Amino acid sequence: MKLAADQRQKWIENGHGTYTELQGHDIAKAFFEIAKRSDRLVIHFHRPTTRCCDVFHRSLEELAIKHPETKFVKINVETCEDVRESGSSVVGIKYLVDKLGIVVMPTLLFVKDRKACCQIRGFDELGGNEEFTVNELAYVLGGHGALTLRDEEDVTPRWMEGGKNGIVGVNSLRMQFGGGRKGPRSGGFGDDYDED
Repeated sequence: MKLAADQRQKWIENGHGTYTELQGHDIAKAFFEIAKRSDRLVIHFHRPTTRCCDVFHRSLEELAIKHPETKFVKINVETCEDVRESGSSVVGIKYLVDKLGIVVMPTLLFVKDRKACCQIRGFDELGGNEEFTVNELAYVLGGHGALTLRDEEDVTPRWMEGGKNGIVGVNSLRMQFGGGRKGPRSGGFGDDYDED
């Protein structure tokens, strides 16, 4: 119990538990610094003029408070410039967007152990529209290993029910069954769906 409390305190001291905007002259450097300090990181690449991004803002603010094991940040792609300075590496949002392959707004990027693991582009994995709940977003993020699900979040979203082999939507996750039931708590989801 004390170990868990100590770990939680460490996360809070490291800025976890909040949903913050990365700002400053060198966004790329700030991004890499946060990735070094956090084992799990969810980055929301957004544009203020894109109304769909606001849907993620509300949900991610709630999830950041509930899941201090994961650092949640947002990057505004409109206000950041690509800056080159002599003698230093490329800095700025353009560098990150190009290197990480961010093409759709909104995009959630999950980084685990300093490696970009997956992207959620738009609402495809969330039923194809903005009518998903915070718990459904948590379920999908948990399926990718971005966070550890709580009991109330460990419920199959309504838009994942039905379809061929239980698959609905373009990029829906699928349960992989082996020796026992696997789910987001044990990393039992895959995005390698092949039609049989």
